[in-house]
Amino acid sequence: MKVALVNLPHREPMMRRYVASYHAPNFLLPPMELMGLGAIVREWKGGEAVLIDAMAERLSCRDVVDRLRPFEPDLLVTMTGFYIFGDDMAALAEVAQGLPNTRIACFGYFPTMFPREVCEQGPADIVFTDEPELAFSETYDRLAAGQSPAGVAGVAFREDGAVTVNPRRPRITDLDSLPFPDHSLVNLDLYNESFLDRPIAMVMTSRGCPMPCIYCVRTFGRQLALRSAENVLEEIAGLVHGHGIRNIRFMDDTLAVSRDRAERIFTGLIERGLDINWTCLTRLDTLDADLLALMRRSGCRRMYLGIESGSQRVLDRLRKRLTVDQVERQVRLVRRAGIEASAFFIVGSPGETESDLGRSIALAKRLDVDYIIVTQIQAWPGTDLWEQWKDRVRFSLFPFRLEWDERRDLAAWERRFYREFYLRPSYILRRLRDFRAARSDLLLGAGKLLAYLLRRETHDFI
Repeated sequence: MKVALVNLPHREPMMRRYVASYHAPNFLLPPMELMGLGAIVREWKGGEAVLIDAMAERLSCRDVVDRLRPFEPDLLVTMTGFYIFGDDMAALAEVAQGLPNTRIACFGYFPTMFPREVCEQGPADIVFTDEPELAFSETYDRLAAGQSPAGVAGVAFREDGAVTVNPRRPRITDLDSLPFPDHSLVNLDLYNESFLDRPIAMVMTSRGCPMPCIYCVRTFGRQLALRSAENVLEEIAGLVHGHGIRNIRFMDDTLAVSRDRAERIFTGLIERGLDINWTCLTRLDTLDADLLALMRRSGCRRMYLGIESGSQRVLDRLRKRLTVDQVERQVRLVRRAGIEASAFFIVGSPGETESDLGRSIALAKRLDVDYIIVTQIQAWPGTDLWEQWKDRVRFSLFPFRLEWDERRDLAAWERRFYREFYLRPSYILRRLRDFRAARSDLLLGAGKLLAYLLRRETHDFI
């Protein structure tokens, strides 16, 4: 059976992930989840798979159809985004219209939350809920045998005009049993992380997050599932020796949550001579000086840190389980270890005032981190924040709409935060020193950042 995996086009370069979708002018990562399904087709099934990343190649829906017609796929699978969900459904409908003999499947956060509605009102014949790998694998076998996915856990499907939603599938706890994402399906030279060399690959060593923050979506749930250190190191070795990768982004919600396993991964990178630069997202309260020193020796170049606010009152309302004093101490440790610090901040949290915003900006300046990423608070269905705000939210899936009564100009807050941080003379001078010996594409990235800061409207910058 032939499977087409498609990262749908969009007017702006978007990154679709289980936990977020965002536009970043300096940053594009490969579609890891689709590459994982491609590995199942090729390694487990011995089938044919192609992956078209219309986002990276800047293709239109018509381009995608023209590419796929000679291949004649039996099944097309895509992943949907968050606030671009409506655009994704329109793009998928256009592609499906051009491939009338191809079954259409999708997965992602909203398909997981609303599988019946997506099958009934969208262009998808099949929806994979939660983690898609095992549900996709069983569905592949059923379709190859000329059968429907009736009874396959974690699947909703439309057949003869009727929609069936099968029971949810339990979490995948043995992540070592899954194949590594197939990086040969894409052109890795198309991807980069801000101000780092190309090419870059993504590695996810765990799923789930046990933290109680009220704003995060949890497609994987609170329960942690961990790959073994040996399995992670085997994947990285294959990327280094098989694909020439020297830059890796760990995609875990918090990489160092299991201290012993994290140390085995970092020590293994050193002992195996895997000379890479890597970046990660982790919680500040999982770090100390010894672990940071080991991370730096193993190649850690940059950490993304969820700080969110400089107001303790706001942090407590977000259930962040961090104090401002703790943030300051821990970020100093990161900087002393020689690791870049990139800090996430949120504006518009419940009860946040302009005074709280000022505290956040002051904290970012005081920390003098290398980069900041400022986003407006989002109340996604299924989050604890949604439960608090749902009476003031106007939401519909078809047509897609997610708005709430908001008297504060959060776009102005976001712009103010970015400009007050990035347009400081001291910051500009420091960055100019960093870029003096930089390659031309890194200088171009700095130019994009400056142009971005001077725009009237903003999008996520990472």
